[in-house]
Amino acid sequence: LDPHSSLLTAAQWQRFRDDGETERSEGVGVMLTSRGGAIIVGDNVVGGPTFEAGMRVGDALIEVDGKETVGWSVDKAEAALRGAAGSRVTLRLRRGGRTRLVDVQIRRRAIVVDNVSGEPLAGHPTIGVLHLRGFSLGSARALRRALDGLRKKRPGRSLAGIVLDMRDNGGGVLDEGVRVADLFLGDGPIVRVRRSGRAEKIRKARRNRGDYDGPLVVLVNDGCASACEVVASALQERDRALVLGGRTYGKASVQKLFKPFVGHYYVKLTIARYFSPSGRSVQAVGLEPDVVVPRTPGAVVASGVHEADLDGHLAPWGDAPSHHNALLDETMADCVSREGRAAAEVAADPTPRSRPDFQLLSAADWLRCLGQRRSGRAANVGRGAPAQASAR
Repeated sequence: LDPHSSLLTAAQWQRFRDDGETERSEGVGVMLTSRGGAIIVGDNVVGGPTFEAGMRVGDALIEVDGKETVGWSVDKAEAALRGAAGSRVTLRLRRGGRTRLVDVQIRRRAIVVDNVSGEPLAGHPTIGVLHLRGFSLGSARALRRALDGLRKKRPGRSLAGIVLDMRDNGGGVLDEGVRVADLFLGDGPIVRVRRSGRAEKIRKARRNRGDYDGPLVVLVNDGCASACEVVASALQERDRALVLGGRTYGKASVQKLFKPFVGHYYVKLTIARYFSPSGRSVQAVGLEPDVVVPRTPGAVVASGVHEADLDGHLAPWGDAPSHHNALLDETMADCVSREGRAAAEVAADPTPRSRPDFQLLSAADWLRCLGQRRSGRAANVGRGAPAQASAR
């Protein structure tokens, strides 16, 4: 069997359904990393306890409740920071090259991350960001509510553009993926599903009142899989959105749950493959973004684990997918090279409380230029490749 066929208990399946809308944890809201043997603050959850306490990216964690962290692993440090909501933890930090240590007392609390959220991009009030972290039941409905909420925050004024952030979205319910794509597409195909012994099934979008038809950028990475790739492929191939980030995971198969006659189990089996509107498959090869953007300026896009790395994966189907997005041309690249702000915004504060999201800020640059292109203002500019990004 392929890696996505398995046996699930009824309890496991119910947890999957229940946990799809939010991710909950109790702690301080910090992401740690290791550098030169020291435990370093990699990022803070915006609005979380460590963020509000003033901890900064790059701070070295010297002690936790009086215990030195010398020789600790990142896992051990994270375990020491976790605890019941309402409890306190005292941290000793070294900031930058300073010799004086800083003591911070933090009260732990519940950290809740919604599966779907929408908010204006900080510092860019005309640009909306829709975060979609999974395709559970009701995700499309929640995404429409988030979209409507963004519109209400700008009464009488239109949004300059939307970023659909699907990084690290591992997929989920295919039908929800179809409904999400339908929020942004006019009449036409979204995905083709091919199952042995059956006629090909084409899932289509229908233009509906309230759909969003403005400038759109989609963010993906190697954690974007399955239904996430369905949405990104359809929006890219139909020239509806620019896709930015890194190559996606490469899972283009469909699973179905079967309830056995006895026992509290489900059998999950791969039953079909899916293809883009034109018949391309991302199976084991992934979807290439229109514009490759690393996590930080000047870095190399990290290559994580992909479908092709799994034992027993389904082989690729047909030629490697390729598509030239009609939205991407020299005019667009020149506009971003000339007017892009992302790299400068990241460099503005070397020790921020929360790490600037270079990929998200780059998406804002491309959105602004998409808007200029629509208005006919991005024309007759100098040649050049976009700063810190490479266009296919």
